[in-house]
Amino acid sequence: MLSVIEVKCPHCGVKGQIILPPLGSLVMGPCPKCEGLVLLFCGRALAIDRDVMYEGTFEEKREHLMTVLMDALEKSIAQLAAEVAAPTDDAHAEADAELAGGPLDAPIDAARFGRRRESPDAPPITQAEVEQFVETDLKRIDDRAYFRSIFSR
Repeated sequence: MLSVIEVKCPHCGVKGQIILPPLGSLVMGPCPKCEGLVLLFCGRALAIDRDVMYEGTFEEKREHLMTVLMDALEKSIAQLAAEVAAPTDDAHAEADAELAGGPLDAPIDAARFGRRRESPDAPPITQAEVEQFVETDLKRIDDRAYFRSIFSR
């Protein structure tokens, strides 16, 4: 399914819709209204200097594109860091705890997630068991029937 995104020209502000290019692609072209060069990267429209791109040396073009991309990435990273660093208020903590199924400091209930609780005195996995897993089980992990026989107990 093709996704359509709305982009806004960073030069003149005109809005338009395009098919979202593959993630990580760099797509450059002129704005249909002002003819300013626009670089599409990760769903964002970035302003590009037409003179540099048409008349500059290879190094000038490369440097300009790197500067534009680095500025965009720095802004995105700063925004993400601010969101992560923002203190969580009590309402958010309660909502997070509810989604997680209990208070934040409660131990995880392994049975709730379909895992067996091991006995505290269960012996650790031996090197022989690891080697047997690698030699036999790991090679068959893509075999649907074998996978279900192990993990659907």
